[in-house]
Amino acid sequence: MIMIDLRCDGCRHLHKQSDPRKMTCDAFPDGYGIPADYLFRIDPAELPECADGIGFEPAVRVEVSAPAAVAAS
Repeated sequence: MIMIDLRCDGCRHLHKQSDPRKMTCDAFPDGYGIPADYLFRIDPAELPECADGIGFEPAVRVEVSAPAAVAAS
């Protein structure tokens, strides 16, 4: 199995959907989805915007720490 890490996966504007073949986001919300150039050739983080004034913004990650009793064991 080959895994490809797409830069768009780390953007907060990416839409969650059940069909991974049609990735959409706030910049490319229509049925065509994110253009292949953005997924495979261009690093969206290096662009001022992707489309319609919307640019790459890192997704917020929440770190969960273990309770003190678990961490001590």
